[in-house]
Amino acid sequence: MTKLEREIHIDAEPQAVYDTLMDPDCLGDWVTIQDELLEAPVAERVIFDLGLVRNIGYYTGAVFEVYDPALGVPLGGGGRYDDLIGRFGRSLPAVGFALDVERLHIALTGEERT
Repeated sequence: MTKLEREIHIDAEPQAVYDTLMDPDCLGDWVTIQDELLEAPVAERVIFDLGLVRNIGYYTGAVFEVYDPALGVPLGGGGRYDDLIGRFGRSLPAVGFALDVERLHIALTGEERT
């Protein structure tokens, strides 16, 4: 088990998470986790940006965005929002995302031209 796996969990204090992420010894852990989770062709296209913030208040954990390098803007994004569903009744953990259909169309049209 890596230091990242031991120290970063849903109940961790924000300062402890920050301190762990800034620890130079954890860089190798990120590489190990990426290698274990992603196959080589996919891993080459994935960037972990720990500074990414989505300006929507209901996110409670990791957030992500999907980019097309040729377009240069996000095609969509999402994240973890454990408390959102509970506001409407039953409390459940959740992850979701949305794609911008217009940007997706522009990106696909651009790929067809190449």
